[in-house]
Amino acid sequence: MSVLSDEELDETLLVSNYPQFRLPPRFERFRRQQLLIAEQSAALLSSGTDLVVVEALTGFGKSLLSVMISQLMKCRLLMVVPRIDLQRQFLESFPQAKLLQGRTNFPHGGKDGRRDFPAVTCADCKGKHFCEQTGCDYQEAKSQFLGAQIGVTN
Repeated sequence: MSVLSDEELDETLLVSNYPQFRLPPRFERFRRQQLLIAEQSAALLSSGTDLVVVEALTGFGKSLLSVMISQLMKCRLLMVVPRIDLQRQFLESFPQAKLLQGRTNFPHGGKDGRRDFPAVTCADCKGKHFCEQTGCDYQEAKSQFLGAQIGVTN
């Protein structure tokens, strides 16, 4: 994978080189800087670099960039965000992602436990066996998250 010059870099080239990647409906187009960083990051990771850190301002499109790189590299993505509202924003943009929140965000006892929520949560559960028997929402979310191509948590 080669790093593209500025003149060669556009969305058409990205789509023709990587047909598996599609721009999510929420976004109108890629920015040139996003495409350049995605190409360079994928090239670095393909050459054996273990970690690539991208630091950018709010609104740059780091989430889109992360999803793009994970798809280019055909690897799983774990998106860690500091706030629940950012988790929701990420899920709106990338509905294929699976969310895992802490056990206090799930009612104890699965669907039957909703009447006691939020007073009693999965954090109050003392045994994994109990949750499996009752169809625990937390265990289900955890299972989906662990098997997902894209996961988001805090």
